Amino acid sequence: MIKNVLVIIFESLAVMCVSLFLMSSCQKLNIGQAKAAQLKKVSNDSESTFNKYCISCHGSSGTGNGIAAAALQQAPRNFTDAQWQSAVTDEKITEVIRDGGSKHGQSMFMPAWGGIISDESITGLIAKIRSFDQTAKKPDLNAPQNPMQIYTQYCYTCHGGSGLGDGPIAKDTSIVPTNFTDVQWQDRTSDEAIRRVIREGGSAVGKSSGMPGWGTIFDKQMGGLVKVIRSFAQKKSEN
Repeated sequence: MIKNVLVIIFESLAVMCVSLFLMSSCQKLNIGQAKAAQLKKVSNDSESTFNKYCISCHGSSGTGNGIAAAALQQAPRNFTDAQWQSAVTDEKITEVIRDGGSKHGQSMFMPAWGGIISDESITGLIAKIRSFDQTAKKPDLNAPQNPMQIYTQYCYTCHGGSGLGDGPIAKDTSIVPTNFTDVQWQDRTSDEAIRRVIREGGSAVGKSSGMPGWGTIFDKQMGGLVKVIRSFAQKKSEN
């Protein structure tokens, strides 16, 4: 009788142990899956944030050769510089992103993004910036695929999201970028004139030297890009 009772007790304990083990394993699996999903989200968010706010100056490969770099008096930071990567702390990168370059004795052309880019997104950006010394020689996987994406990556920082010429670095340029919502400018500017400025830059047509020439790299999407620029005046009239 006692033996049978002991057997039942041991079997019950064994079942409890197995149950606890399985519960713990499931919890660990769920936590692991949640962390993986979060890491993937942070990675995706950091790519999107970099492409929106940083790529036009620092370039898709982080070398500081973005489209807008030619218009700046001081070259943007080269994130592939191994010496810089080893010397700078994450805290310092955070401060420069949040407060801007001037406040920390660096380039005045680095805007202060605090209040525009969240702290969580800045953390993701740091991971993205740290990756460049390993990925600089890989092909660009973020090449624009449509005209609006081209505008967001290469025009937004000067001309702004609404085309008002109030992008994040507009205040640091000597000449205010064109306001695409200006109906008078839209009326007197032909599509061909817009195409020429995009290809050759502002200086070539007697306009702002701050507008770099993009050459023929966007010729396949040029018609769509002109339509994007035209659309800003239409959006203003609709409002």
